[in-house]
Order: sequence, then structure tokens, then C-alpha cells
Amino acid sequence: MWQRKGLILQPNSAISWMSRNTYAPTADVHEEDGFIRIYFSGWGHSLIGRVGYVDVEIDNPREIIGVCEKPVLEPGRLGTFDEHGVSPACVLDVEDKKHLYYFGFQRTETPGVHLVFAGLAISSDNGKSFERYSQAPILPRIREDPWLRSSVSVMRDGGMFRMWYTSALGWMEIGENAQLSKKVYPSYIVRHTTSLDGISWSTDLHNCIELTAKDEFGIGRPCVIKEGGKYRMWYSLRSIVHAYRIGYAESDDGLAWQRSDDIGGMRPSPKLSWDSEMVCFGEVALVKGKKLLFYNGNRHGMTGIGFATWRDD
Repeated sequence: MWQRKGLILQPNSAISWMSRNTYAPTADVHEEDGFIRIYFSGWGHSLIGRVGYVDVEIDNPREIIGVCEKPVLEPGRLGTFDEHGVSPACVLDVEDKKHLYYFGFQRTETPGVHLVFAGLAISSDNGKSFERYSQAPILPRIREDPWLRSSVSVMRDGGMFRMWYTSALGWMEIGENAQLSKKVYPSYIVRHTTSLDGISWSTDLHNCIELTAKDEFGIGRPCVIKEGGKYRMWYSLRSIVHAYRIGYAESDDGLAWQRSDDIGGMRPSPKLSWDSEMVCFGEVALVKGKKLLFYNGNRHGMTGIGFATWRDD
């Protein structure tokens, strides 16, 4: 079960680009150097995300030991897929560089509707700065995925790159609801694809985590690790009735998954706190043989980033 350990980082009103939200924590473990770098998307009041990071002590992630002086990835150029904000999804070491897979936002004229596709940025200085691989997304709009190809989890496995990503089934209108602030939302699931180089991805797609309960409409922000011969996935789960919570599934091959949300997932805190309304956008990192979960709480990161540790019972 997950044991909550508290907050790490909150929005800072004195820093304009992260004054409102610290969103989508993404961990890069520097075990030999004794720290974890947590990338996140900082939002100001314009709701345009920029990627920055904090460094925390590896043995005590509540102890911040460094903060980036400015964002390491800015929104894209006018008219590009990420012109209205960028958010990190996962970091992968590829040869002597770091690949930051991220998702970019582009607003439309329809209120509440936005385009979200995944891009790639590359660092040559150990993750202190990044350059876009391309002005175009690496997961573009295709016939099989016309609406949204968003937050991704990538690993090298069996001589290839494997990716699990958020894929939309379409957009839907939802009536008045206390836990949903808008009327229009995407319905989305988790899909799988592969690549030989981590950049060009196959259109041979496989649905991995699908909607099961009748009121579910969103399963996204997958995080996949391989441990003990099993693939383990954590994801953000939402329904018309329930705000975000973190779900869990296991697989022997990374394609066919068994959901066990109540066993490996996490619900909002039963006590009034920063994560008592929702828990979401979690990423699990293996740190010195232990599992750490970095996640957002209430209002999609407006209350900050915290973490939990896994305890086998």
C-alpha cells in the first residue's frame, strides 16, 4: 500500500511562470549523485505551461536542494502543436543524452476543447536544458488517433522502445457536476506502440487499459515500470461521479493488463488536506530498490506536488 509522505513543492506566487500550478511531476533519478530531479509544468495565471525542475535529496525527497533558475522548456512557436503550453511525461537516458518526452497544448475556438500531442526534447547537459527535436509532435494526428495523443511512458525493452500513451476516443459533453468544472471533456484510454529509435513510432496500436465502469470517461498519464518480470502500470482514473484517483494494473507482456485499482492504486486522502479531493498524474520511480510515487493533489496541481512510498503488507 502507498504511504503518504507529504508535500514537496507548491506553486509560488513570487515566480510568475509557476504561480498557479505545479503539474505532472516527472522523476529522473540521479542515484550516484544522491538526488532526484523532478520535472514539472509550471502554470501562471495565463494557464500556459512551462517545464522546470527541482532537485531533492534522494533519501528525503521533501528536502529541496536545488531549483532551476528559469524554465528548461518553453511553449512552442506560434501555430505549433505546443504553442499554449508544455508538460513533461517521462525522461529516458539514450546514449549520452536525456530524452524528455512531453505533451503540448494547442487551444481551439471551441470552449474547453484543446489539441494535445506528444513531443520530444533532448538534453546534452544532463537535463539542465533541452532543445526540441522538432517543431512537430512525434505522436502526430493519424487516422487511428485523430483527437489526442498525450502523456507517454517510454522504456527500452527487448531491443526496441515501447510506449504506453493516452489516446482519446472523442470529446463528450457532461452535465452539471460538482467535481467537474467544465462541460466538455475528452474520453480517453491507454494505448501501446513501439519504435526502433524512440522517435518514429509504429501505427500498429494496441489498446491496453480501457474504460470498464459505466461512469468512467478518462484513464491517462500512464507510468510503466518492469519489475520482477512483470510490467506494472499506474495511471490517473476519473469518472463522472469521482474526481481523479490513481489506478494500477499488471501485465506479463505489456499488452494484456489486469486492473487492480484497489490493490496498487491510491484514493484521495480521507483527511482534509492538500490531496483530499483528488490524487492524479502520478509517476512511480525505483529508488534504491524502493518504489516512490510522485503525484499531484487537489485541483490538478494547484496544491502542489507530493510523494508516497510503497510498503508491502
